[in-house]
Amino acid sequence: LYVAGPRRIALRDISEDDKKGETTVKLLDTSEPRSQFSSNAQREDARRAVTNYASKLKVNDVKVTVLSKTFEGKTSMSERWYGTKYNIKPIKQATLVRWSSPPLASGMGISLPRPNLFIPSESGLRLKGKTKAVAEKNKNMNGKTIDARKKTFEERMVAATPPALIRDDGRWTVHFKQDDVFGKPKAFVILQLSSKNTYDTPKKAVLGQLYEACVTDRLEEYAYDATLADLSYNVQVLPRGVRL
Repeated sequence: LYVAGPRRIALRDISEDDKKGETTVKLLDTSEPRSQFSSNAQREDARRAVTNYASKLKVNDVKVTVLSKTFEGKTSMSERWYGTKYNIKPIKQATLVRWSSPPLASGMGISLPRPNLFIPSESGLRLKGKTKAVAEKNKNMNGKTIDARKKTFEERMVAATPPALIRDDGRWTVHFKQDDVFGKPKAFVILQLSSKNTYDTPKKAVLGQLYEACVTDRLEEYAYDATLADLSYNVQVLPRGVRL
């Protein structure tokens, strides 16, 4: 089962044609993903399709491929196009029985990963005027709404609206610009702890670099879930202080 996109699911059928070097592929749903990108209906369709095919992945239908140089000289068949040597043999019935009744994952020291606390919920998202912003962005000089992909070169070269300065009180400088195309929340935060002592001696400079390496190493496991949530951070000890 290959999942090539939000609404592109293909099932590869193993048939007699495969022995001739041919592959049969059925496209199950090839509607354009742009139309319903990330919609609830689309996700439900994909969920049902994947669940349906996953239910058909049974032990009796499995095919295991093993590649090893130790099989050299022990094969009796040859692939048509590249001459690859191979053998086909059935899986032992005792192995199939053992696979059909596997032990509990907990008894094998396997468990599901803990919930990722860095993944935000959509309940707290607030978009202001998204439809209006997209419509304004896709209007040409005559005031008519056009497809963004059909814009002229001059229309594409119009500078984007810069972020607005919403706070600047000497301690914080905050700019804001909403993603008016996809509505994706995104933030960049730079914290500067100013100090003139981080690089005033060679010893302090070396200790600062050691501290930077230790912090990164200490947070590596903790920050792994953050990287899965498309978050990143960086700690730097600079001549002007510590920057996060």
